[in-house]
Amino acid sequence: MGWEAIRNARYQRQLQMGLFGDQTDYLTDRQFKERWEDNKDAEWDARAMAVHAAMIDRMDQGIGQLVNALEKTGQLDNTPYSSCPTTAAAMRSARTILRVKMTALT
Repeated sequence: MGWEAIRNARYQRQLQMGLFGDQTDYLTDRQFKERWEDNKDAEWDARAMAVHAAMIDRMDQGIGQLVNALEKTGQLDNTPYSSCPTTAAAMRSARTILRVKMTALT
């Protein structure tokens, strides 16, 4: 599938979810312009993306377990929690999502 197709599919889902409000130009140009089809390290990169996806999935499952436990004990509304993304793009997305959630709370 490659990074470009995955990136674009994720971005379209985020737009449909309304994560960026009325902003439609949130996705920036990629720093590197290589096409997946021309990637001489495609096999390695595909494995690296799979490992990264597995790590994110495990983190997501752990956060889900935490939220479920807090809900069951009635402490969810009294407990701040966050995750710390490791890339600038992820941090920008996290700030946007947080703003959306905070706006929904007020």
